[in-house]
Amino acid sequence: MRGPPMLGNDPQIHWRAALSARTFQLLFRPMFRLRYSSPELQFATKKIAKPARITIPTRHGKLKTLVYAPTPQHIAAWHASGRRPPVHLIIHGGAFIVRVPQQEDNVARYLASEIGCYVVIPDYDTAPKVRFPVSEEQTYDVFRWIHGNGEARGWDGERVSVGGPSAGGKFALSVAQQAIDEGGYEPVAISAEFGAADISRPDSTRASAKPNPVVPPQMMDLVRRTYFVLRRRRPHLAAGLPGALRAACGIPAHPHHDRRVRHAAA
Repeated sequence: MRGPPMLGNDPQIHWRAALSARTFQLLFRPMFRLRYSSPELQFATKKIAKPARITIPTRHGKLKTLVYAPTPQHIAAWHASGRRPPVHLIIHGGAFIVRVPQQEDNVARYLASEIGCYVVIPDYDTAPKVRFPVSEEQTYDVFRWIHGNGEARGWDGERVSVGGPSAGGKFALSVAQQAIDEGGYEPVAISAEFGAADISRPDSTRASAKPNPVVPPQMMDLVRRTYFVLRRRRPHLAAGLPGALRAACGIPAHPHHDRRVRHAAA
């Protein structure tokens, strides 16, 4: 028995797990405002305009999306070289539960300011509204849309990279995986910052020496009981992934640290 249904949740997710996930979503927003509002986290050296708000179609419905544009000077320089600006797709993190794409605002502004690229951040669906593989398919559809709409949007659809932290790093790898499986356009590069690439591993292999790790066992358990509730098969990453930056960062407090180091050395 899954218990009484909760409005807006995937019916396969138990109502108690869904309630815990909804509580986490509510608590994250004030924490986000306190943690990310510091001027010390703003690294862009040039002024970047407010992001445009657009919708992108996916097989699971339209997604609200933020689009950051480079400076007019950067755009003019790209055009003078005979090319359009490249694009970086950022898939935000949040334990497969949080929906706050604005948490990547400082990174998006920095990339637009210093590299002169467009940055796209979709507000993809998360648990408990959906479960695997909805978010993977949505973010891959966004990637394909970016590739196919370069001329209309003014960016170079042949130079699209993808990346993200934590859960977003997992989705970035999944975008490349799906592109390889379909034989379609592949990202020119991937960045996965402390990415959660393998949820199937037991928590005993993720032990942290710190009493309060960034991702405690209780959070991993909630992720499995919500987004990956019916997922049992260990994920497979194809050979031949595009050039990837796997940022382990040397943070032993994070339970994915040892796996990241092994993955980066592979």
